[in-house]
Amino acid sequence: MIFDHIGKCLSFSQLFDQIHHIEIPMIQRDYAQGRSEATEVRQQFLKDLHAALSNPMATMTQPLDLHFVYGSIEGNPGERLFIPLDGQQRLTTLFLLHWYLACCDKKTDEFFRMMVKDGHSRFTYKTRTSSKDFCDALVNHPIDLDHLESEEKDQKNSLSRTIENSEWFFLSWLRDPTIRSMLTMLDAIHADFSLSEGFYSKLVQTTKPCITFQFLQLKDFGLSPDELYIKMNARGKSLSAFEIFKAEFEKELVEWFPGATRTLHKKTISVKEYFSHKIDTDWADLFWFYRSKKENPQDEALYDDQIMNFIHVLATVHFPLKDKLPGKESIGKALEAMRPTQNTFSFYRYRDLQCFDDSFATWLITLFDAQFNGNQGVKKYLPNADYYDEEFFFKEIVGKREKKFYLEYVQYVQFCAYSLFLVESKGSPDCQAFQQWMRIIRNLSANSPYDNVDDLSDSLNQIKKFLAAASDILSHVGEPSNAIAWFNKEQVQEERIKAQLLLKGGHWP
Repeated sequence: MIFDHIGKCLSFSQLFDQIHHIEIPMIQRDYAQGRSEATEVRQQFLKDLHAALSNPMATMTQPLDLHFVYGSIEGNPGERLFIPLDGQQRLTTLFLLHWYLACCDKKTDEFFRMMVKDGHSRFTYKTRTSSKDFCDALVNHPIDLDHLESEEKDQKNSLSRTIENSEWFFLSWLRDPTIRSMLTMLDAIHADFSLSEGFYSKLVQTTKPCITFQFLQLKDFGLSPDELYIKMNARGKSLSAFEIFKAEFEKELVEWFPGATRTLHKKTISVKEYFSHKIDTDWADLFWFYRSKKENPQDEALYDDQIMNFIHVLATVHFPLKDKLPGKESIGKALEAMRPTQNTFSFYRYRDLQCFDDSFATWLITLFDAQFNGNQGVKKYLPNADYYDEEFFFKEIVGKREKKFYLEYVQYVQFCAYSLFLVESKGSPDCQAFQQWMRIIRNLSANSPYDNVDDLSDSLNQIKKFLAAASDILSHVGEPSNAIAWFNKEQVQEERIKAQLLLKGGHWP
């Protein structure tokens, strides 16, 4: 790709100082942030926008950066038309937010001067005539937010109902998915911003804008905008849970590991750069090996589900081991809330539960590196599968399941022990010590009762206490003065006796 040599940091209103119109091209998909399946993305985006505008120190801090918006500019200087290839969803939401806040703050005249030219909206859609007509009608018809119609039962839709019942609104427009999404987004904006005051002036200020994006112009391709869009968006799908996780997790890595570096191909790079490269190369190859295969190769799924299943299981066993945790009741509630249903992993939900931190990131990166084995599937470290079948467990973890917590509690415990040892050894374990560790954990966990999440949490924490002695677990378990809590007392005593006998020589299962 060839961009203008300098990317410009602009706000939505500043962009209109440089171009005449924004036109979403016909080849683009419909506006999607208002769809029912985009609820969490929508809520999080509006939460971020509200935080940026309500920050009393906004003029003294960095603006909310919405990342890159790029596309082509056509037409003469006086009629410059911007055709976005990436940024459609964010730009549309910003357009709706400007309209709403102008209504909220009684600044509709200012909004009209900025967004209307010759009676038409300067932000428009080419995807459907109805989408274009709706944008034109919306900018020309502000709504009195103090006199909205009542909401329908169990629906916070007073704003969309008022718009739909306005004399300028055509009911046929409701067949347009972009317009339906816009109405849903306006209801969501109203729910979050109805009590705001003075936000419109903050939104359009030019000296210290609160919300910006990096504007880049594509040029010199020799292709039409439609051809460019097809090449750049071949999948034509909304972001998956994996894609959202990857993008958001990379942002967190910058905060968690400031100044920290790793070595990749003899180059020193940041932790974020390391993660970004590996998750699209080596680690992708690992999970691609276990993707869902189908008879028709064209119908094969990507590895997104597999990698997110692994991340869910890792988060489940890591969370109870965090140094700073709420009470046991809260831990139980959090673990229950982490219970996934098919295709509903949410980065935002797990982040709000405080599942993700620097220690989780270290676990994840270390395990992914340790388990990558070229294109041969998961790497194996144990001499045999007597006490922990590495291939079987990995398949169980990444495979699709619908039952509670994906795995049985005892499987979570054994995976946690396996992971702890690998991470503690930085991916280079002593295989014989590893085997003894897994033998004792297997025996203790398989012969102890797991009735609820408290049992899961307590046993995981006992294993964490074992970790300091992991390289010589036999000596630790064989010493009667070393307390071993939670696990079945009879099994603990049996393991003590076996450890003492093994230290003297012999073989015991």
